[in-house]
Amino acid sequence: MKNLIHTYSKWIVAFALAAILAACSAQPTNPTYPEDPTGFFPTLSDPPGARRPGGGGGGNSDKRGMSFDLITDLSIEDIHQYYTEQLEAEGWTSISEKLETDQVTSYWERQTDTGQVWPAILEITTKPVIAEANYAVELRAILPP
Repeated sequence: MKNLIHTYSKWIVAFALAAILAACSAQPTNPTYPEDPTGFFPTLSDPPGARRPGGGGGGNSDKRGMSFDLITDLSIEDIHQYYTEQLEAEGWTSISEKLETDQVTSYWERQTDTGQVWPAILEITTKPVIAEANYAVELRAILPP
């Protein structure tokens, strides 16, 4: 009986270890960052060498948004240009842009397949939520009445 218990114990330990190793190896070595969970905004890749220490997004049928902090050595103008090119490539239309010392705000529009025109704002500031970050990036849209 002792041998049977000892054999089962070895199998249980081996199985638990295999499960733990499988879970650890399933974790991505280069994690993707939170995207807009509604799928409304395009996936914005970050400038080379930049990283996001945090962020998120969400919305409903009338408004959508996503925001994240960014760590990079690039200027605020370069970051804005990097995201602008991606929005334009995904069919967003730039309406206007306002550059200030610590903030860039640009206004956009996107027409959906159903003909709705969504105005959106891309805002990049030097006031991140997380202290280690250099910038806060926010993209939000509200369906007009």
